[in-house]
Amino acid sequence: MFAIHAVRHRISNTCELNGNREELIRLLQLDPPTVIRCLRIAGAPLVGLRNEILSIGDLVDRMGRSFVLRALRVPTIASSAIPTAVRNLWLHSISTAWAARDLASTDGAVDPERAYLLGLLRQAPQWIELLQDARTTDREFIPELADWNLPTAAVTPVSDRAELLMRSAELIAGLAEFPAPGEEEALDDAHVLETVTKEALMQAHTLRRSIHRELEEIGLDTTLLDDAPDEPIPESSVFRAEASGSSDDFIAGLLLCRQSSSYRAIVTVATSAALRYLDFERATYIAWHRKTNSVFIKSKADFTLRRLFPGRCELSDREASALLEALSGERPTRIARNPSSRGLLKHLGADEALVVTVNRDFETPTFLVLDRTLTQRAVDVRADATPAAVLCGTVAILTDNLLLRLQRIRAQQSAVTDPLTRLNNRAVGMIALEREMIRARREELELSVLMLDLDEFKQLNDTYGHLVGDQSLRMTANVLRRTLRRSDVLCRYGGEEFLVVLPATTAEDASILAARLFIEVENSGREYRLPLTVSIGLACLRDSDRTTDDLVRRADRALYASKNRGRNRFSVDIG
Repeated sequence: MFAIHAVRHRISNTCELNGNREELIRLLQLDPPTVIRCLRIAGAPLVGLRNEILSIGDLVDRMGRSFVLRALRVPTIASSAIPTAVRNLWLHSISTAWAARDLASTDGAVDPERAYLLGLLRQAPQWIELLQDARTTDREFIPELADWNLPTAAVTPVSDRAELLMRSAELIAGLAEFPAPGEEEALDDAHVLETVTKEALMQAHTLRRSIHRELEEIGLDTTLLDDAPDEPIPESSVFRAEASGSSDDFIAGLLLCRQSSSYRAIVTVATSAALRYLDFERATYIAWHRKTNSVFIKSKADFTLRRLFPGRCELSDREASALLEALSGERPTRIARNPSSRGLLKHLGADEALVVTVNRDFETPTFLVLDRTLTQRAVDVRADATPAAVLCGTVAILTDNLLLRLQRIRAQQSAVTDPLTRLNNRAVGMIALEREMIRARREELELSVLMLDLDEFKQLNDTYGHLVGDQSLRMTANVLRRTLRRSDVLCRYGGEEFLVVLPATTAEDASILAARLFIEVENSGREYRLPLTVSIGLACLRDSDRTTDDLVRRADRALYASKNRGRNRFSVDIG
């Protein structure tokens, strides 16, 4: 569907928007105001494409088909606009673009497809005026041409040669009887016609036939070339971008992430819900650092494929006041842009937005910023505030639920985990040893146990300090963790001692592993210039071992044999 009511109305029954790339490009090529709206989002500092000269195909590929589909389905030209004026402006824009592409194919000053886009934007100020008139609320800020983030080449000529090409394209469009609004009489001037070459007249004739054929192929009534509709087309004949799903679906969708393991996942669901259920077109998640009067943009959800450029953005005074109002009043607040070189809305390429507090209890409070910049539809605080508040209130509940769940998990982990080394504690290790002893006897398997102790640990603490001692314990734990098998059980037995349970492991295999362990620990200490070594005692399960204590006692006896023999070695209890 085209952004111009008359054009949309004519093709509404003949053109199905199914997301096909070539179809989307074809429709955008005939829809200057929608291209301008898409470029405003594409050129916002948030995603940043402004200085690139794009083709229509580039725009579709960069921003995504869902984004373009939504833009095409929403009316943006005021129903009060004069149909004849809109028709003339539209025909001049597409004919200029068409002529620019044809000229560029032979001239080479600009890529032909990019020349088409630049030609389509030659009348951008007039289209922007129509887009701004379509807004249904009083505007505190009227954006200028620069605020629409159009490619620099569309505002400032790339070169004299490229500018000459564009002027020639406009002249050919005028000769094809598609003049720019206000220049109709100038083309009837006899002196002007005398200066026109025969080649230009032929190009104009070919251009008119090409546009006539293009409109016929897409099923558009070609009488638009000659006659404008007498009355404005009613809004009811145009597709609208509406929120999908009921309020029950809205809440149910949010609560589906109540078991989420991360805050990021909750934010992702919330921003997506703002688009799906609340009929917004972009949801930006920000954190406000009040001391510096700036926000940090954390994430966004929209219909584009463009990734977010996270970063810091300084607020305008008006925006800071609006955030403070939303924070203290516990109600969504509308923010509107004012003429300023800085600000969140300028960074988003938006004129207004709804700000909703997500978490006011964080050290840096967080907010959702919701806008409809793509379709230029106004934010209605009375209609939008309540569902937006429900959304963020649900997010706050989900966040509290997540924090409580994480606290419970940490409490459970602390009951079975050594806080310094993050290994299993002694109780868990002894339970695992008892389980493996029962399994070994039942299935007639081998079972070996290693008892490890850091050498001269008290002296290391006294020489280097307790922080280095703690680091030594963590280093040793890491060496053990990465050297052992997944089936092995490792725990901190107490102090500087570690217990390793080796299921289905013979004395020979356990001896090889013990040798690897004391060598790896020594090498790790050498990397940090620390005298870090371990002594190891090894014992294998025997019929005489009635309890876990019996087996551990034998491993401990072998450990002390290693200590007595000079440390940094392993010994095996064979008694």
